[in-house]
Amino acid sequence: MLNFIKTPFSPSFAPLNDRYRGYLQGLAAIRKAVESTPGIFLGGNYISGVSVGDCIDYGATIATNISSYLLKSRFS
Repeated sequence: MLNFIKTPFSPSFAPLNDRYRGYLQGLAAIRKAVESTPGIFLGGNYISGVSVGDCIDYGATIATNISSYLLKSRFS
């Protein structure tokens, strides 16, 4: 019989490689800057997640946002 150790998972609990320290804070700052700059749209796995499904879902969302922005700016 296997015994498993139950531990709560949280980003502060998981040891982070120095390379990734501050990633979430940096991503939040990038998102804030993009939101305050009309016409700038970012996409990719660093924004939406690393799975193919996440990237496809985010790609569809960002495509809709870009289309809406372009239609709005064209007719205003």
